[in-house]
Amino acid sequence: IEALPSFHNLVVHASDYHNAGAGTAAELGISLAHGAEYLAGLQSSGMDVGAVAKTLQFSFSVSASYFVEIAKFRAFRLLWANILSAYGIKGALPVFIQARTSEWNKTLYDPHVNILRGTTEAMSAAIAGCDSISVSHFDSVYSHGDEFSLRIARNTQHLLKHESYLNRVKDPSAGSYYIENLTDKLAESAWKVFQDIETKGGFIAALKEGYIQSLLQSFKAERAKNVASRKEILLGTNQYPILKEESLSRLEKISKPLSLKTSGKAVSTESIQKLSEALESGALLGDILQSSFKKTEEGIQPVTVFRASEAFEAIRLATEKYGKQKGASPSVFLAGFGNLAMRIARATFSSNFFACAGYRILDNPAFNQASDIAEAYLKSGAEILVLCSSDEEYGEMGVSVAKLVKEKKPSAQLIIAGNPAALIDSLKGAGVDDFIHVRTDVLGFLTQMQNKLGIKVGE
Repeated sequence: IEALPSFHNLVVHASDYHNAGAGTAAELGISLAHGAEYLAGLQSSGMDVGAVAKTLQFSFSVSASYFVEIAKFRAFRLLWANILSAYGIKGALPVFIQARTSEWNKTLYDPHVNILRGTTEAMSAAIAGCDSISVSHFDSVYSHGDEFSLRIARNTQHLLKHESYLNRVKDPSAGSYYIENLTDKLAESAWKVFQDIETKGGFIAALKEGYIQSLLQSFKAERAKNVASRKEILLGTNQYPILKEESLSRLEKISKPLSLKTSGKAVSTESIQKLSEALESGALLGDILQSSFKKTEEGIQPVTVFRASEAFEAIRLATEKYGKQKGASPSVFLAGFGNLAMRIARATFSSNFFACAGYRILDNPAFNQASDIAEAYLKSGAEILVLCSSDEEYGEMGVSVAKLVKEKKPSAQLIIAGNPAALIDSLKGAGVDDFIHVRTDVLGFLTQMQNKLGIKVGE
């Protein structure tokens, strides 16, 4: 630190908390506690806290919540200044902030949407005045990047700088009532998280106790629930998927990671000099890594990161594998009747719903008779039949179709698009298996459907 005062050699990897599912305020609060731990620890070792603060760098991930992310960085600077002030550092001491596009919201399916996500995220970071910005290539989920994807990632920043001139204006969001108000609210919430961690004894103590992991786990569960029910939208994955898209072949192209060789030599990582001596004596990179990441007696449960789309992708990949083994993926027969507006709306909803699992969608003209629906469905060979109409019209027609279909094909999965509360008992009694509507847990429903169809997820 003293030899290289302008080199930012201490990094708080706040991205880990973001990609573990943390909310914005929690992400800020944990990151502040992490940074404060560096200050306290190095000060107790006899180092000047001002010198430490100058070399400290915070590396954040940026989500697609455009205004929230702008406010996040503004709130962070305010709060970090408060912490430095508590250490007796007076006056402005800029903090170096590196921003990178989020991994949490990037998807395997419809990956070109990742370009839009990355552009929004980079723009938020630029407007917020981050010192450096990294834009991941849109195919980062399944590839190391090719010439096209790497060029798009690079040109995203060129466009923001050379065509939008975002580098020409200092703090362009200053004075905006909405952003200023959002900044204050985030700062207040984040400071509370920071104080809660400090009452646990600080960042490391809170990690050892499992408090931070528990906090992140609660956020992960809540956000996973929102994605499962489509309260949180991932375009192309849990909403409006491309019907004929396949991604299994993309994953199959990924090369397996190489295993590093070791020589068995003991390596000390205490200094650069000792590392150099070890390498000269024949130590390999594998030896150095083993020595660097030795397990300590006092273990800390690691923070686990994840992508929001993983569960949906697992279901759809399982469908693709099943389709290759059986020659075709499961199909969904849409049978609309009655009210024109409702049957079209619910057929569209159902198509979108089941396409999230990668099922083939068989759309049809409107039907007038229950016998016509049953005959056409049985002839199609589809595993799933979805009736699409208004709630009021499901009573007689739904019961008739269910009886006709179940008599000939008991294994058929008969679904009603809608939630006709007054008719549910009679429809289930006739053979209807389930109902789908806007409040349905999409992920849970599709997981159960995979089990019923004998499709193994996650293998």
